[in-house]
Amino acid sequence: MTILCVSTASGDANLLRQQILTYNKCFDGDVFHIVHLSNEFNDRLDVNPIIKKSILDLGNIHLFNRVKTAYGVIFHAMLQCVFEAIRLGVQFDYVLFHTSSDLMVGSGVNKYIRKFDIGAAKPHFMARNGFWYDKAVNYKKSELLLTALDSDKRYKARAEGCFFRRDIFFELIYPLLTYYGTIEFDELASHPVEEVEFAWAIEFYCARNNVKRVDNLVKNLEGHKRIACVKDVDSIVHEDGVFGLKRFSSNRFDAARTRVFELLGLDKDDL
Repeated sequence: MTILCVSTASGDANLLRQQILTYNKCFDGDVFHIVHLSNEFNDRLDVNPIIKKSILDLGNIHLFNRVKTAYGVIFHAMLQCVFEAIRLGVQFDYVLFHTSSDLMVGSGVNKYIRKFDIGAAKPHFMARNGFWYDKAVNYKKSELLLTALDSDKRYKARAEGCFFRRDIFFELIYPLLTYYGTIEFDELASHPVEEVEFAWAIEFYCARNNVKRVDNLVKNLEGHKRIACVKDVDSIVHEDGVFGLKRFSSNRFDAARTRVFELLGLDKDDL
Protein backbone atom coordinates (compact mmCIF):
# COMPACT_ATOMS: atom_id res chain seq x y z
CA MET A 1 0.00 0.00 0.00
CA THR A 2 1.12 3.53 -0.72
CA ILE A 3 -0.19 7.08 -0.43
CA LEU A 4 -1.83 8.38 -3.60
CA CYS A 5 -1.00 12.03 -4.30
CA VAL A 6 -3.24 13.64 -6.89
CA SER A 7 -2.88 17.04 -8.48
CA THR A 8 -3.31 18.97 -11.69
CA ALA A 9 -0.65 20.76 -13.70
CA SER A 10 -0.81 23.35 -16.44
CA GLY A 11 2.61 24.95 -16.57
CA ASP A 12 6.32 24.18 -16.51
CA ALA A 13 7.62 20.60 -16.71
CA ASN A 14 10.73 21.51 -14.73
CA LEU A 15 8.63 22.85 -11.87
CA LEU A 16 6.50 19.71 -11.88
CA ARG A 17 9.63 17.57 -11.69
CA GLN A 18 10.97 19.66 -8.80
CA GLN A 19 7.72 19.21 -6.95
CA ILE A 20 7.70 15.44 -7.39
CA LEU A 21 11.29 15.22 -6.13
CA THR A 22 10.42 17.08 -2.91
CA TYR A 23 7.35 14.91 -2.34
CA ASN A 24 9.30 11.70 -2.94
CA LYS A 25 11.94 12.77 -0.44
CA CYS A 26 9.49 13.86 2.27
CA PHE A 27 7.32 10.75 1.84
CA ASP A 28 10.38 8.46 1.94
CA GLY A 29 9.30 7.18 -1.46
CA ASP A 30 6.02 5.90 0.01
CA VAL A 31 3.92 7.74 -2.57
CA PHE A 32 2.49 7.41 -6.07
CA HIS A 33 1.61 10.50 -8.11
CA ILE A 34 -1.26 10.83 -10.56
CA VAL A 35 -1.19 14.22 -12.29
CA HIS A 36 -3.94 15.44 -14.60
CA LEU A 37 -2.48 17.74 -17.24
CA SER A 38 -4.32 20.63 -18.82
CA ASN A 39 -4.95 20.28 -22.55
CA GLU A 40 -2.25 22.81 -23.39
CA PHE A 41 0.35 21.29 -21.06
CA ASN A 42 -0.41 17.81 -22.34
CA ASP A 43 0.08 18.96 -25.93
CA ARG A 44 3.41 20.61 -25.06
CA LEU A 45 4.72 17.45 -23.44
CA ASP A 46 3.56 15.32 -26.37
CA VAL A 47 5.78 17.32 -28.72
CA ASN A 48 8.67 17.29 -26.21
CA PRO A 49 9.12 13.58 -25.41
CA ILE A 50 12.55 14.09 -23.82
CA ILE A 51 11.14 16.52 -21.26
CA LYS A 52 8.18 14.24 -20.59
CA LYS A 53 10.55 11.29 -20.14
CA SER A 54 12.55 13.24 -17.53
CA ILE A 55 9.39 13.32 -15.40
CA LEU A 56 8.26 9.76 -16.06
CA ASP A 57 11.75 8.43 -15.33
CA LEU A 58 11.16 9.30 -11.67
CA GLY A 59 9.20 6.05 -11.75
CA ASN A 60 6.31 6.65 -9.37
CA ILE A 61 4.28 9.05 -11.47
CA HIS A 62 1.57 8.79 -14.10
CA LEU A 63 0.57 11.71 -16.32
CA PHE A 64 -2.69 11.83 -18.23
CA ASN A 65 -5.29 14.16 -19.72
CA ARG A 66 -8.99 13.37 -19.78
CA VAL A 67 -11.21 16.35 -18.96
CA LYS A 68 -11.20 20.07 -19.58
CA THR A 69 -10.09 22.23 -16.64
CA ALA A 70 -9.92 25.94 -15.94
CA TYR A 71 -8.55 28.24 -13.26
CA GLY A 72 -10.14 27.17 -9.98
CA VAL A 73 -12.14 24.41 -11.68
CA ILE A 74 -10.13 21.23 -11.11
CA PHE A 75 -11.98 19.04 -8.60
CA HIS A 76 -13.50 16.83 -11.30
CA ALA A 77 -10.00 16.28 -12.71
CA MET A 78 -8.64 15.35 -9.28
CA LEU A 79 -11.40 12.76 -8.92
CA GLN A 80 -10.42 11.44 -12.32
CA CYS A 81 -6.89 10.99 -10.93
CA VAL A 82 -8.20 8.69 -8.21
CA PHE A 83 -10.18 6.59 -10.66
CA GLU A 84 -7.20 6.49 -12.99
CA ALA A 85 -5.13 5.06 -10.13
CA ILE A 86 -7.72 2.32 -9.65
CA ARG A 87 -7.67 1.60 -13.39
CA LEU A 88 -3.88 1.26 -13.25
CA GLY A 89 -4.07 -1.07 -10.28
CA VAL A 90 -2.23 1.22 -7.86
CA GLN A 91 -2.57 -0.15 -4.32
CA PHE A 92 -3.16 2.88 -2.09
CA ASP A 93 -4.55 3.33 1.41
CA TYR A 94 -4.70 7.15 1.55
CA VAL A 95 -5.53 9.93 -0.90
CA LEU A 96 -3.84 13.34 -0.71
CA PHE A 97 -4.77 16.44 -2.73
CA HIS A 98 -2.26 19.14 -3.55
CA THR A 99 -1.72 21.92 -6.07
CA SER A 100 0.93 22.61 -8.67
CA SER A 101 2.39 25.58 -6.80
CA ASP A 102 3.43 23.91 -3.54
CA LEU A 103 6.56 22.07 -2.45
CA MET A 104 7.14 19.66 0.41
CA VAL A 105 9.73 20.71 2.96
CA GLY A 106 9.36 18.44 6.00
CA SER A 107 10.26 14.75 6.07
CA GLY A 108 8.28 11.82 7.49
CA VAL A 109 4.98 12.85 5.93
CA ASN A 110 3.91 9.29 5.19
CA LYS A 111 4.28 8.20 8.82
CA TYR A 112 2.44 11.30 10.03
CA ILE A 113 -0.50 10.77 7.68
CA ARG A 114 -1.06 7.21 8.81
CA LYS A 115 -1.67 8.36 12.38
CA PHE A 116 -4.94 9.99 11.28
CA ASP A 117 -8.12 9.31 9.31
CA ILE A 118 -8.52 12.78 7.83
CA GLY A 119 -6.33 15.83 7.40
CA ALA A 120 -8.45 18.82 6.41
CA ALA A 121 -8.59 22.52 7.21
CA LYS A 122 -11.51 23.87 9.19
CA PRO A 123 -13.83 25.99 7.04
CA HIS A 124 -14.21 29.73 7.38
CA PHE A 125 -16.77 32.15 5.98
CA MET A 126 -15.90 33.59 2.61
CA ALA A 127 -15.40 37.32 2.37
CA ARG A 128 -18.20 38.91 0.36
CA ASN A 129 -15.62 40.66 -1.77
CA GLY A 130 -13.62 37.47 -2.22
CA PHE A 131 -12.79 36.19 -5.68
CA TRP A 132 -14.99 33.09 -5.49
CA TYR A 133 -17.86 34.35 -3.34
CA ASP A 134 -20.46 35.21 -5.98
CA LYS A 135 -19.64 32.19 -8.14
CA ALA A 136 -19.98 29.81 -5.21
CA VAL A 137 -23.13 31.18 -3.59
CA ASN A 138 -24.92 31.58 -6.93
CA TYR A 139 -24.22 28.06 -8.14
CA LYS A 140 -27.82 26.83 -8.18
CA LYS A 141 -26.96 23.20 -8.74
CA SER A 142 -25.56 22.98 -5.20
CA GLU A 143 -28.90 23.66 -3.49
CA LEU A 144 -29.99 20.02 -3.11
CA LEU A 145 -26.54 18.98 -1.96
CA LEU A 146 -26.50 21.85 0.50
CA THR A 147 -29.81 20.72 1.97
CA ALA A 148 -28.69 17.09 2.19
CA LEU A 149 -25.52 18.05 4.05
CA ASP A 150 -27.23 20.63 6.25
CA SER A 151 -24.59 23.17 5.31
CA ASP A 152 -24.14 26.86 4.63
CA LYS A 153 -22.72 27.59 1.21
CA ARG A 154 -21.01 30.75 2.37
CA TYR A 155 -17.98 29.02 3.81
CA LYS A 156 -14.95 27.35 2.29
CA ALA A 157 -11.77 25.62 3.42
CA ARG A 158 -8.25 25.39 2.07
CA ALA A 159 -7.72 22.12 0.23
CA GLU A 160 -4.01 21.93 -0.49
CA GLY A 161 -2.41 19.14 1.50
CA CYS A 162 -5.68 17.57 2.65
CA PHE A 163 -5.65 13.80 2.99
CA PHE A 164 -8.12 10.99 3.64
CA ARG A 165 -8.08 7.31 4.42
CA ARG A 166 -9.17 5.52 1.27
CA ASP A 167 -12.51 4.19 2.52
CA ILE A 168 -13.44 7.56 4.02
CA PHE A 169 -12.55 9.36 0.80
CA PHE A 170 -15.12 7.38 -1.16
CA GLU A 171 -17.77 8.11 1.45
CA LEU A 172 -16.97 11.81 1.18
CA ILE A 173 -17.36 12.02 -2.58
CA TYR A 174 -20.55 9.95 -2.68
CA PRO A 175 -22.89 12.92 -1.96
CA LEU A 176 -21.23 14.99 -4.68
CA LEU A 177 -21.60 12.24 -7.25
CA THR A 178 -25.19 11.68 -6.17
CA TYR A 179 -26.28 15.30 -6.56
CA TYR A 180 -23.95 16.42 -9.33
CA GLY A 181 -24.42 13.47 -11.68
CA THR A 182 -21.43 12.09 -13.58
CA ILE A 183 -17.82 12.18 -12.49
CA GLU A 184 -17.23 15.04 -14.96
CA PHE A 185 -20.33 16.75 -13.50
CA ASP A 186 -23.22 17.47 -15.83
CA GLU A 187 -22.69 21.19 -15.48
CA LEU A 188 -19.25 22.35 -14.41
CA ALA A 189 -19.04 24.79 -11.55
CA SER A 190 -16.97 27.93 -11.95
CA HIS A 191 -15.47 27.82 -8.46
CA PRO A 192 -13.20 25.43 -6.49
CA VAL A 193 -15.58 22.59 -5.55
CA GLU A 194 -12.78 21.03 -3.48
CA GLU A 195 -12.84 24.11 -1.21
CA VAL A 196 -16.61 24.55 -0.98
CA GLU A 197 -18.90 21.56 -1.59
CA PHE A 198 -16.22 19.03 -0.68
CA ALA A 199 -15.58 20.97 2.53
CA TRP A 200 -19.30 20.64 3.36
CA ALA A 201 -19.08 16.88 2.85
CA ILE A 202 -16.05 16.66 5.15
CA GLU A 203 -17.75 18.56 7.96
CA PHE A 204 -20.95 16.54 7.56
CA TYR A 205 -19.01 13.27 7.81
CA CYS A 206 -16.82 14.33 10.74
CA ALA A 207 -19.82 15.54 12.76
CA ARG A 208 -21.40 12.10 12.54
CA ASN A 209 -18.40 9.79 12.83
CA ASN A 210 -15.63 9.25 15.34
CA VAL A 211 -12.54 10.09 13.30
CA LYS A 212 -8.97 11.07 14.05
CA ARG A 213 -8.71 14.43 12.33
CA VAL A 214 -5.87 16.90 11.97
CA ASP A 215 -5.28 20.02 9.87
CA ASN A 216 -4.12 19.90 6.26
CA LEU A 217 -0.39 19.51 5.66
CA VAL A 218 0.38 22.45 3.39
CA LYS A 219 0.52 26.01 4.68
CA ASN A 220 -0.95 28.64 2.40
CA LEU A 221 0.86 31.94 2.87
CA GLU A 222 -1.22 34.92 3.98
CA GLY A 223 -1.82 37.49 1.28
CA HIS A 224 -3.26 37.01 -2.20
CA LYS A 225 -0.91 34.75 -4.16
CA ARG A 226 2.05 35.73 -1.99
CA ILE A 227 5.27 34.10 -3.12
CA ALA A 228 7.37 32.22 -0.57
CA CYS A 229 10.77 33.56 0.43
CA VAL A 230 13.68 31.79 2.14
CA LYS A 231 12.47 32.98 5.55
CA ASP A 232 9.08 31.34 4.94
CA VAL A 233 10.74 28.04 4.07
CA ASP A 234 12.93 28.11 7.16
CA SER A 235 10.01 28.97 9.44
CA ILE A 236 7.71 26.08 8.54
CA VAL A 237 10.38 23.51 9.34
CA HIS A 238 9.62 24.23 12.99
CA GLU A 239 5.80 24.25 12.71
CA ASP A 240 4.07 21.15 14.02
CA GLY A 241 1.90 19.39 11.46
CA VAL A 242 3.10 21.56 8.56
CA PHE A 243 5.13 19.79 5.91
CA GLY A 244 4.59 21.85 2.77
CA LEU A 245 4.28 25.43 1.61
CA LYS A 246 2.29 27.28 -1.04
CA ARG A 247 3.06 29.25 -3.17
CA PHE A 248 6.48 29.29 -4.85
CA SER A 249 7.81 31.45 -7.64
CA SER A 250 7.55 30.11 -11.19
CA ASN A 251 11.27 30.80 -11.51
CA ARG A 252 12.81 27.34 -11.19
CA PHE A 253 16.02 28.81 -9.75
CA ASP A 254 14.24 30.99 -7.18
CA ALA A 255 16.03 31.32 -3.82
CA ALA A 256 13.16 29.73 -1.86
CA ARG A 257 13.10 26.72 -4.18
CA THR A 258 16.86 26.40 -3.84
CA ARG A 259 16.52 26.53 -0.06
CA VAL A 260 14.02 23.65 -0.10
CA PHE A 261 16.48 21.54 -2.08
CA GLU A 262 19.23 22.42 0.41
CA LEU A 263 17.13 21.43 3.43
CA LEU A 264 16.13 18.12 1.85
CA GLY A 265 19.59 17.29 0.56
CA LEU A 266 18.40 17.15 -3.04
CA ASP A 267 20.74 17.65 -5.97
CA LYS A 268 20.69 21.29 -7.07
CA ASP A 269 21.34 20.15 -10.62
CA ASP A 270 17.67 19.12 -10.59
CA LEU A 271 16.51 22.69 -10.08
